[in-house]
Amino acid sequence: MNIIHEIKEYLLSKMIDIPGECGYRLRYRYYQLKLKHCGINLVISKGVVISSPHTISIDNHCRINQDCHIRGEGGLHIGSHTMIAMNVIIITSSHNHELNGISFDRQGIKYKPINIGKNCWIGANTVILQGVDIGNNCVIAAGSIITRNIPNNTIVIQRHEHIQ
Repeated sequence: MNIIHEIKEYLLSKMIDIPGECGYRLRYRYYQLKLKHCGINLVISKGVVISSPHTISIDNHCRINQDCHIRGEGGLHIGSHTMIAMNVIIITSSHNHELNGISFDRQGIKYKPINIGKNCWIGANTVILQGVDIGNNCVIAAGSIITRNIPNNTIVIQRHEHIQ
């Protein structure tokens, strides 16, 4: 790797942590170039990590808050006016896990797209796993783990109160 490329990668990695309006504008301009589709008024807060942005489409007026991790290898679409709270994890891939005597790290990875509809609110610390479609106008409560499709106009609340 040449020194110019290393400097460029270093500067880009620091860009994700610039606070305030300047940081929002820099990240917006950067992701306009990198995303498959980048709608107007996209706000990405500091600390957001997006892998494979070339497979991700984000429509107009969306917000992705602090410290979210988005793995887009399998394809991701986020509809307009969707808000994603802090620490959300969106993963479009999964390790194969057939119990056939082969170690998991040698079984490969499978990819499935995720579609998040328009006007959704994804609560803090939610995990959205591969192959899921979330309909329009949905609210996903904080701490949810989404493993299957969610129809339009649904509120998802999961309870995790079992302590042993």
